[in-house]
Amino acid sequence: MTSDQKTDESQAQRTSTFPRLLTVPEAAERLCLKQSTIRRLILERRIDTVRPSRRSVRIPERAVLEILKRGYQRALAE
Repeated sequence: MTSDQKTDESQAQRTSTFPRLLTVPEAAERLCLKQSTIRRLILERRIDTVRPSRRSVRIPERAVLEILKRGYQRALAE
């Protein structure tokens, strides 16, 4: 195994352990919602977020998938 292959393999392992993070526009597009609705869900703490810096916010892909599984109406009702 070459050093390049080892690097590729270790990089793949690292990225598979980190959750995919979506921006507000990406999450809105996947859920077919307006960005303002996503921001409201964030403010109401109805969707998990990660804040890499003070001003930026990211949404774990699994949080978007959970809303899709539960259905948007149920997510709003909780």
